[in-house]
Amino acid sequence: MNPSEIRNVAREPRRYRFHVHVAVIFTGLTLLSGGLMVWHSQREISSLALSASQDVFRHISRETVADVGRLQAPIETLVDLLAQASLVRASTLEQRLESLAMLREALTQNARISALYVGYDDGDFFLLRPLRDAALRTRFAAPTEAQFLVQSVEHDTAGVATGAYLYLDAGLAVLRRDRRSDYVFDPRTRGWFESARVRSAQTQTAPYVFFSTREVGTTFARASADGRAVVGADLVLTELSRALAAQQVSPSAELALFMRSGEVMAYRDQERAVHENNGQV
Repeated sequence: MNPSEIRNVAREPRRYRFHVHVAVIFTGLTLLSGGLMVWHSQREISSLALSASQDVFRHISRETVADVGRLQAPIETLVDLLAQASLVRASTLEQRLESLAMLREALTQNARISALYVGYDDGDFFLLRPLRDAALRTRFAAPTEAQFLVQSVEHDTAGVATGAYLYLDAGLAVLRRDRRSDYVFDPRTRGWFESARVRSAQTQTAPYVFFSTREVGTTFARASADGRAVVGADLVLTELSRALAAQQVSPSAELALFMRSGEVMAYRDQERAVHENNGQV
């Protein structure tokens, strides 16, 4: 082997190591470029997904607000009209019963209202409640064929209160009339009565536990022109919760409706949203 061949052999390992370095560098750059591309793609996809989710939630928000508006508007109109009706001036149970057909029609046209009633400044009270299911008939010990319940508190000239339940069929015929000494209710002590009396406009209460059914809901109320009576309409919050539950975003999405004060008005599972504490929620 001549000297030039020896020099060539000596150079070969160095050329081999240089090729390895170049290959490693190019492999590293390729991996880095690929990683950057994957990271950028994931970031773009996440941004697009977040933007799409925000659009969906804005749409759901608008739809929910519209649903609540469509739910409340007829109730508000009805309460305003009833505050001008002769029922607010009736002074006896028999006179108030003359308005049953009107109240029945109102409840039939507004199936989400759980009760319509009037509280009077002398402590009298008159309510019509539709018994729309077997659970309500059981709760009020109503006859099977009963479709409506009148809950009445009437005071005599001596100021003694008499409570009564009247069970009515679909045609408003009285099926049974019970004198109820245990039904002690004074509308003047209720928040809906007090708030409506001090305002000239209609009011809506914060969620609270209803006296008779123990359901959680809100009351729309308005005082009569002379301020001697207040009309009320009850909306159970499960009606709002059903509207939320109907809005399907994703299996893991959670929707809730809040009042300005921060109180939860509706949640897809209303039992988890509220609890009772001495009549408050």
